[in-house]
Amino acid sequence: MREMATRSTPSDSPARVGTDALLWGGVVGSIGFVVVFLVEGFFRSGYDPVRLAVSYLSRLVILREIAPRLATTRRASPMKPRVFVMGYPGTGQAGMLDNLNGEKSYGATSAHMNTVAGNEMLVLDAARRYPNVNVFGLNPGLLKTEIRNNFLGEGTLRSRVIESMIGLVNPSVETYTERLTTLLVSPDLEAHSGAMFNQKGDAVLPSPKLRDAAYVTAFINASEALVAARANVRVSS
Repeated sequence: MREMATRSTPSDSPARVGTDALLWGGVVGSIGFVVVFLVEGFFRSGYDPVRLAVSYLSRLVILREIAPRLATTRRASPMKPRVFVMGYPGTGQAGMLDNLNGEKSYGATSAHMNTVAGNEMLVLDAARRYPNVNVFGLNPGLLKTEIRNNFLGEGTLRSRVIESMIGLVNPSVETYTERLTTLLVSPDLEAHSGAMFNQKGDAVLPSPKLRDAAYVTAFINASEALVAARANVRVSS
């Protein structure tokens, strides 16, 4: 996550140093978060390492740490700092609030959908929580990458067939990047924190259930409690 601005900043300026320190802190913090939950999980009976929605939860921890400070690091910029959350927003996923950690029942797909819903709610919650930072959601759709190897099996026939089919009907990673580059730095985004965009860079509506602010707040609160209980990490408010 990084602010996108058109104005350059001297590499040795206090603003640049402060931003770099925050970004490195986010990297270190996310690694530490994963290490903690893996180590503690190793010694916990019945632990399943894929149950916890680490992708979404680690972003929650990082964003809570850096968002309050981002607006103080680029005061000369005409734009607010920008955070882009890559996920799958606008697809109707609401997650399972009463089974966030898959402890009542577990399935790989349902656990993943908790992550999908969580990433979308992270955008919606942060847009309300941090008025001095612009937060956006990106939905690249299906792109031909190796991200599914942990599920399909690296180098397997199933993986090659599925990835080839995805590549036939979807844009390449390079094409998607070209489409999104101008969007990321567009001044037109400035007044639209919380907006989400699809594979073509078109704005999409939030998932229906997630338009309920009370539900989003309850899901975020449950996520904070889960991180505290399972990883012993207290999320900043």
